[in-house]
Amino acid sequence: MELTLKNSHISCQVSNIGAELRSLRRLDHDDEYIWQRDPAIWVGSAPILFPFVGRMKNAGFMHEGEYYLFPIHGFAASAKFQLEANTAESVIFCLRSDQTTKQIYPFDFALTVTFSLFMSTLNVHYTVENLSLGTMYFAIGSHPAFRLPLEGASLDDYFIEFSKPEVSECYKLEGDLLAVNPIAHPLRFDRRLDLSATIFDEDALIFKHIRSRALRLAHRSGATRLTMHMGSAPHLGIWAKPAAPYVCIEPWHGYDDDAESSEELSKKQSVISLRAGDVFKTDYTVSI
Repeated sequence: MELTLKNSHISCQVSNIGAELRSLRRLDHDDEYIWQRDPAIWVGSAPILFPFVGRMKNAGFMHEGEYYLFPIHGFAASAKFQLEANTAESVIFCLRSDQTTKQIYPFDFALTVTFSLFMSTLNVHYTVENLSLGTMYFAIGSHPAFRLPLEGASLDDYFIEFSKPEVSECYKLEGDLLAVNPIAHPLRFDRRLDLSATIFDEDALIFKHIRSRALRLAHRSGATRLTMHMGSAPHLGIWAKPAAPYVCIEPWHGYDDDAESSEELSKKQSVISLRAGDVFKTDYTVSI
């Protein structure tokens, strides 16, 4: 099931499978901003990463004496969300734990995702509620892929500008895990990441603890393609299939394990702990 939201400025389409954003368009010109899931390149468009972000050491975790095998980025992206409410400009989906999720993730939870439009801005809001009797451990991230209009251009014609100078460390993946040591800082003037056909040859760039709250995707002429506000997310992933005509700008509350990570869930570096009955909220916005 796909639902369409629209106001006088923009429209978007959202699927109940994964509560995934499938389309974002301005109404004053015929231009799609979301990657259209070409199976020959990458079948995602904006998966939600929950209840963990990235890869786990030895493909799983230990909790209360039991070991759980766990897939990369969790299970929310392929799950069927329930429709909770819908208007012309907003929609609310919810994913609740069940016997299937508890086989690999032993917590009771409710993940609510709200999409809403305001003028030329889309807001995506997450609420995670711990319905377990004890502390729940999780991470959550966004993975939206933004289509680049490449007629007569190339990836080298685009860059991502950070709203503040960044001194945060940047990491790459080594095999199936995050590298222990950071790479040389890839930002020009501490603020600008120039895209290219080869920049993602070794997978994603992952920035821990960034200062910037806004990121601008722009053409080298200076024209802004879109602006993302990261909400409270402390970490950022930037990725695309090599030379593909899109770029993922990913606000994360969490990141991949590295070789030194503990297998004990409560001791993982980027895990969020949520007490019984408590609620965690975060969001991001995209202005086009």
